[in-house]
Amino acid sequence: MRGRAMAGERHGAARALLPAAVLAAAVWSVGLQPGVVRARRDQALRSLHVDLLRMAMDDEVYRRCWGDFFDSADPEQQRAQLYVNMIFSHWELMFELNALTEVALREAAHIVLAGSDGRRFWEGSRDIRAKSASTRRKRRFHEIVDGEYLCLPTPSAGPTPSPTSGSG
Repeated sequence: MRGRAMAGERHGAARALLPAAVLAAAVWSVGLQPGVVRARRDQALRSLHVDLLRMAMDDEVYRRCWGDFFDSADPEQQRAQLYVNMIFSHWELMFELNALTEVALREAAHIVLAGSDGRRFWEGSRDIRAKSASTRRKRRFHEIVDGEYLCLPTPSAGPTPSPTSGSG
């Protein structure tokens, strides 16, 4: 009989702990919800941003709606500027989520910024991006990319001569 009494006490203790565990799980779940809601909201906003950029890339009418966003009247350069914007926005998100390391960001930024489209985009957007960086990670992202931009050699005034051109 004593064994049954002890077993009953153990089951009683387990029954008493079960509601406490359920309550703790509920509190933990509610605590996670604001983060989940924020992440879903951020994802929806980023998706909308990508959709707007794609529409502008595909249609000159929508591109004109962006106003003075572009530093060129050339439609190809405008589309390139929108695309580079998407690249940097994607990298910024990856960096925020720790899915892109500083080393990888530096290497990728150096490559894109060395091209005329990347350089033109960063020259036109670096100040506003720095001012609008709302988190420590976004500010760090901007510092890294801007550091790579500042390390680039100044572009030459004319086209770079090919190795085969010249006298001869």
